[in-house]
Amino acid sequence: MTKILEQWNTKTTGGSNKLSISDFDLIQDPIHLESKNYSALEVVDLIGRITNNRSASGPIPKTSQIKVASCDTSGDIVTAFQPGIGEVWQVVGAIGTAGSGTSGTIYLEVKLFDTVNSVRAEIISTSTTTGTDIPLTEITQNPIFIDENMRLEVEASGTFTTMEFKIPLIRVR
Repeated sequence: MTKILEQWNTKTTGGSNKLSISDFDLIQDPIHLESKNYSALEVVDLIGRITNNRSASGPIPKTSQIKVASCDTSGDIVTAFQPGIGEVWQVVGAIGTAGSGTSGTIYLEVKLFDTVNSVRAEIISTSTTTGTDIPLTEITQNPIFIDENMRLEVEASGTFTTMEFKIPLIRVR
């Protein structure tokens, strides 16, 4: 336990020298789940909570953001977001879109791509004829969590100059 704290005594709980998620993984990964390590496991849990690398109650404060991904070619699949190593993010609420230079029907898709198994799953499929701000709400009934092995992708098909996807996220680990 003392070795854990001494190893990271130059890091802080916030600011520019904050203990990163990668550092935190280096602390927790080698600890075996056995009774002789009980104290070390408690220290690691405490370190995780005070550095916002672990949450016991849900989303981590000050991590909400809206990622913006743009498509300018019909049918291209664009990576909108992929968590960093050790991170877990939740897609929050509806994804919004806005477009320019639209003509006719534009088909909008949001997908998850499993980078380990190279499998893609479509989670939203809808269309618009105006290109104005549109909430894509299919995911609001189920929480969507993504980690480093999952990539959030968007695709727009049809006639447009640019389609912009706005994706609200909050980190939960």
